[in-house]
Amino acid sequence: MKLVVAVDNEWGIGYKGDLLARIRADLLNFRRLTDGHTVVLGSNTLATFPGGKALKNRVNIVLHPSEEYRPEGALVAHSLGQALEMLKERDPENAFIIGGASIYRQFLPYCDTAYVTKFKKSYDKDVYFEDLDTSVEWELVEESESHKSDPTTDTDPDLEYTFCVYKRVRPAVIIREAASGDEETVYELLKGIASLHRAIRPDLFGQVISKYSVEEIGNMIASGDKKIFVAECGGKVRGYLIAWAVNNGVKTLYIDDLCVEPGFRRRGAATKLMQRAESFGREQGCRFLLLNVWSGNSEAEEFYKRYGMVERSKHLEKRL
Repeated sequence: MKLVVAVDNEWGIGYKGDLLARIRADLLNFRRLTDGHTVVLGSNTLATFPGGKALKNRVNIVLHPSEEYRPEGALVAHSLGQALEMLKERDPENAFIIGGASIYRQFLPYCDTAYVTKFKKSYDKDVYFEDLDTSVEWELVEESESHKSDPTTDTDPDLEYTFCVYKRVRPAVIIREAASGDEETVYELLKGIASLHRAIRPDLFGQVISKYSVEEIGNMIASGDKKIFVAECGGKVRGYLIAWAVNNGVKTLYIDDLCVEPGFRRRGAATKLMQRAESFGREQGCRFLLLNVWSGNSEAEEFYKRYGMVERSKHLEKRL
């Protein structure tokens, strides 16, 4: 599967439901790449097309949850899984994911080629694409010479841009909600966290094997009261994150636990888990992320600081 997207300097892709800029050469490149192929898009993206109509000379698969949604000239998938099944019958290797942000996020793990138009400028934006330059999963293999926008045809008369091609060089890390059957794997990862805590604070965690039992993890998955996201690669769960929303005057997403198996670290799994938690927090109306790190867990502290989190309080205790 392939994707095509236009990004600015910070990998922003849109603002208030519209493109950052409309550049004729970029639109022609989009048509050249996708003409005659299947394209996968969200209903909001379809609504931005002329007349809200499906693209000509392409099979349009639009994702939308409602059974009543029936756009003219397009097929409708009601879930990621259904879209993937539909693609199996339509040359999935040459299908294109074309947006918007949610569609890119869901399908990126299934793509092996990304055609990226890079606008050499920073725009106002409120939706982003994953930064492939910092990803260990992707490699820039081709970049065109620099082009300049045409003031007679383009919405931004003073823009430089390039056409880039990225190729996947490592298997994708897929972030998903934990499901029935994941309990044992999450439990084993939790035991690893408990082992670390015992080493840091043997007086406090000396007898703790795992914060949660297999049964408790299963109950969390079933109830959804505490959200568990897992990082999966090659059909195996490699990490997890547990979070839930709290409201102490300001709605906040509390990160209870984050762990990636030692042999799979520095592959971007922890960052992707945090990004998924952020998206979940925004969906819940949260304004902040909150977590605690034990003194002595320097690896975790350094990771969270790189992620942009800052220290706001001190944990004090006294032995009784």
